[in-house]
Amino acid sequence: MGRIDNKVAIVTGGAQGLGRSIAELFAAEGAAVLIADIRDTEGEATAAAINAAGGRAIYQHLDVTDVAQWTAGVERCNDELGVPDVLVSNALYWNMDNILDISVENWNKVVDVILNGTFHGIRAVLPGMLEKGAGSIVSVASVIGPLVHVPFSGAYQPSKAGMVGLTRHVAATWGHQGIRANVVMPGPMYTDGLAQNQFTEGAEAIAQTFPLGRVGRPEEVAQAALFLASDESSYMTGAALPVDGGQFIV
Repeated sequence: MGRIDNKVAIVTGGAQGLGRSIAELFAAEGAAVLIADIRDTEGEATAAAINAAGGRAIYQHLDVTDVAQWTAGVERCNDELGVPDVLVSNALYWNMDNILDISVENWNKVVDVILNGTFHGIRAVLPGMLEKGAGSIVSVASVIGPLVHVPFSGAYQPSKAGMVGLTRHVAATWGHQGIRANVVMPGPMYTDGLAQNQFTEGAEAIAQTFPLGRVGRPEEVAQAALFLASDESSYMTGAALPVDGGQFIV
């Protein structure tokens, strides 16, 4: 018996990396999963792999900044899988510049994908969840912003911090109607993004100073997301759960 049997989940940024780990774990634990992303080849491959392993998944091209695409994606989920019980907001656009170096275009893009994309997703799924009287919203933020501050990523930090504030607004407003909203806050992770950027060696060096002394793995964040999505966390809402090797305490 799976930990989220018979639940329906939407996972944004689910085509690869951390999102793929979340989608695969959710499917293995009994959920039907709509994988939402703009990377169509990777998204279709992820859905196919889940289905081949005995799970149930569909892929939907979905730009999280586009309200019309959210409407279409949720409608397809309703029709083919059922009304969503879980939303995992994981879509990401990364920029490492401080606020003097970042262009206005890149600032807007980071905020639009990370913070506005989370807002659009919650607005799209919330009516169905309220009608069912239950729902779990899990936002993948970061320790950077809410807990840890670094001298770069001027748009990323406030966007991730904003996800925490938005999540707590949802938790406080609709908790009496069965909606729970929580945040997972990863530290540095071995994802495709980390492997491809110039901060890989720096992240590994910094992680050596953490109590657990290493960079994290996507499956470790996926397990935290699964816990928050499941009924095991039924008395948790408005929480921000660090998965960071102890980074926030040093």
